[in-house]
Amino acid sequence: MKNLFLILFSINLSILNSQVIVDEANPPVKIPLKLSGNFGELRSSGFHSGIDIKTLGKEGVEIKSIEEGYISRISISLSGFGKAIYITHPNGFTSVYAHLSRFNDDIEKIIQTYQYRNKSFVINKFFKKNEFVISKDDVIGFSGNTGSSFGPHLHFEIRKSLENLPINPLRFGYPIDDTIPPTIRGLFLYKIGDKFNERKKINIRRVSSNTFQSETIKSNGNFGFGVISDDRQNKSYNINGTYNYKIIKNDSTEFEIEFNSFSFDEKALQMKLMDYGYYVDRKSRLIKIFNENGLKTNFIKSKNSGIINVNENDSIKIKIILSDYSNNKTQVNVNIIGTKDSLEYYYDDFSHFNSYIKNSVDFNFYKNEAEVKIRKNTFNNNTFLDINYLDDTLSIINPKVYAFKGIEISIPQKFKNSKQTYIANLDNEGNKIFAGHTRSGKKFRFKTNNLGKFYEDIDSLAPKIKQLKRKNKISFEIKDDETGIKKYDVYVNGKWHLFEYEPKSNEIFCLLNNLGILEKEINIEVVVEDLVGNKKSLIRTLTL
Repeated sequence: MKNLFLILFSINLSILNSQVIVDEANPPVKIPLKLSGNFGELRSSGFHSGIDIKTLGKEGVEIKSIEEGYISRISISLSGFGKAIYITHPNGFTSVYAHLSRFNDDIEKIIQTYQYRNKSFVINKFFKKNEFVISKDDVIGFSGNTGSSFGPHLHFEIRKSLENLPINPLRFGYPIDDTIPPTIRGLFLYKIGDKFNERKKINIRRVSSNTFQSETIKSNGNFGFGVISDDRQNKSYNINGTYNYKIIKNDSTEFEIEFNSFSFDEKALQMKLMDYGYYVDRKSRLIKIFNENGLKTNFIKSKNSGIINVNENDSIKIKIILSDYSNNKTQVNVNIIGTKDSLEYYYDDFSHFNSYIKNSVDFNFYKNEAEVKIRKNTFNNNTFLDINYLDDTLSIINPKVYAFKGIEISIPQKFKNSKQTYIANLDNEGNKIFAGHTRSGKKFRFKTNNLGKFYEDIDSLAPKIKQLKRKNKISFEIKDDETGIKKYDVYVNGKWHLFEYEPKSNEIFCLLNNLGILEKEINIEVVVEDLVGNKKSLIRTLTL
């Protein structure tokens, strides 16, 4: 039998320096491979740890195991991967198949045993080696749209099993028709100094199909470059991320980012490469092609920082090269002449805020029994925050910073003898979300990565339940307009019954074929509880 993967390790056995040789790249779907998402591209949850394979715009496409192995994990979650299967292969790799609509019949029966045992649709089950053996090309499930997915597709990953290290699946030889180079949407110059994210947009003009020339930069000091770019493949309109960013200074590589692999500890570091303030303003991801934080990661290939030092009378030629995995390239040529600095830059000035947060030390705030604890290295750099506790509202304000660590907050409870109170978070765009409910003594205590305003509120409204008319299934809409749904239970003829939950449509449902009841008339009770303990019950008698 042919092996799917053969890894030839270099002397230091680093996965970064290894070469993947593919004897037979067996895809998880038997349709032409088209991608709606690349490995490493920036998502709200961090770097994308796999590729998104299009499934003809529909659910129900057969998903097959790429190689023999055993199922090591099955997870069902309301967000993230939704319904997902993890298969560990004997060659040291694990393949992951996510956002499935359902599993095959054998897997469904086994996983339902655990769901009924735990009385929960959500489950995370690990299996022992060879407990659930899978052969190559076995149908393990069907494409879907579960979890944090907003259109039918397969999220597909390959991980190095021992380290649980995601590796770009395209390294294993999957054929993607791609002759289109990345597209550059904007070029920016960063002045490296006391002011964080001090930037200037640089004009560029096209000189050939995939080569651009920037305006001449006349200045001196330390600089970095940032780009807005994207990529797509042939016969696909999806806009995907860029695989490789490279800075060449006077014909020598100065800095390079390449998405072949990254660890899950590195997943959130996208916010250290991205200009977060620009994203808040424009909802566009501006990537800084320099390493101002001294990061040591799997995806940064350079020892240099990528920061360009320019002295007066210097003449420096810069090439910025953007590449996709098929080695299609877009190049921007930049000429820098060292002169007195007369350029005007934009930066977000929050120096009028009342608190200066030095990133290398812890910061504590205390006022009228309200407390805020910010651990060192919570932010990307030293920053200003506007922190205050006034009229029972705690404010932690700076719309242009991202918190990498949870901020510890304690707020005194003002409403007496109410179990329905909670802390609401009003973000910078005016959105109200549930922040915390846990009490210790007479205080609310919780952690959050969000900034904004925090205040005590009351949720006295029970969730809403409404029966829906659906073909071939029993379905209910469940909603909570205040804090959100904590749990739900469905009882059929007095016994707990498994109903699936799709939060995107606020729907719980059970297919009639899965009901397992012979009676023509059944009694159903739906019980829904919100995050502060309000409950709602709906009882119906249904004729099948």
